[in-house]
Amino acid sequence: MSMSATRGRTRLLAGLLLVAVLVAVGVFWWARDSGDPQAQSDSPKTSGGPTVSELAQKYLSGQPATAEAVASAQGTIYARNDASPGDVKDVPATLRILAVEAGPDSTHVRISLSTDSPAVPLFTPYIKVSSADVRGFELTAESADLRLTAGLWSQAENDTLDCACAYLPASTGAEPVELSILYPALPEAVTEVKFSMPGFEALSAPVTR
Repeated sequence: MSMSATRGRTRLLAGLLLVAVLVAVGVFWWARDSGDPQAQSDSPKTSGGPTVSELAQKYLSGQPATAEAVASAQGTIYARNDASPGDVKDVPATLRILAVEAGPDSTHVRISLSTDSPAVPLFTPYIKVSSADVRGFELTAESADLRLTAGLWSQAENDTLDCACAYLPASTGAEPVELSILYPALPEAVTEVKFSMPGFEALSAPVTR
């Protein structure tokens, strides 16, 4: 066999070997990215917190987990007066605080509203700015001399600000409607707060962490 033929064969074998290695590496990464359990069997396992499915069931399911009220009060909802358009009607209602959950970056307050009779809440009596949210709801931590309003978020591409809170329900009735509001973080020493909403006396509630 001539020397040129030997060199050609050597180059061919080297090329085939390189292709085989590349194919093997490609198959490995494909299996890993495709979720192959065998390929991922050596991946580290983590535990200690709720799973995505547990959080989805708790907060996003059609039947979210119920919570017992830690405080409640009778008061009024400011609602639309169908008998006199443009006027506000006071409708007897119940405010319940379900939880005040303090985290390192924010405070999550869960409340519910119900009315003795069907009502359509009006936004105007509850807001302090021109937006249909509940920035008029305040959280007070007297031990830390703090009065908090709902947190705001902004979009990076413009100067739009909005409330990090639920909008008032489109309607209320005997079945409680749950709302969520995010406030700034509370100091670690705060163990109790007061929640204020127009139409109700301020309610005291314990803080959970």
